[in-house]
Amino acid sequence: MFFVHLIEIDATVVGIVAQEGKAYRFYAVKSFFRQLEDRVFDNPESARIAVLALSPLRHKPRRELQGCETIVGQPLLSVM
Repeated sequence: MFFVHLIEIDATVVGIVAQEGKAYRFYAVKSFFRQLEDRVFDNPESARIAVLALSPLRHKPRRELQGCETIVGQPLLSVM
């Protein structure tokens, strides 16, 4: 079984992570995040942190980043 999680910034999907065994591979939806394409993460949260680090919003004060979230709680799709 594997899971796919959406990664969003301000309600815009910028990528997905697909579980591969115990790791998660990133696939960019927005071209701005292509440099993370095929990168493997330990968990969806690590991918979210990498996306936010690349985001143009990273230089804004923390209070302005409110609402920039990644959906990592529930998988978008599970396949057995």
